[in-house]
Amino acid sequence: MNELEKKGTSSVRNDSFDQLMINYIRQVGMNYQSDKSVQLAVKRLEKTIKKND
Repeated sequence: MNELEKKGTSSVRNDSFDQLMINYIRQVGMNYQSDKSVQLAVKRLEKTIKKND
């Protein structure tokens, strides 16, 4: 078990990953809004992050 798992911060780690993924999609694919499936994925990740805050 690593230090994050011992401290019970795995959900924080997941939220950080989600936020990084959203940022990556926005930076690399500035046209993400034109792809409906990607747009829905971003919205779902954003909702998950807000729910866990």
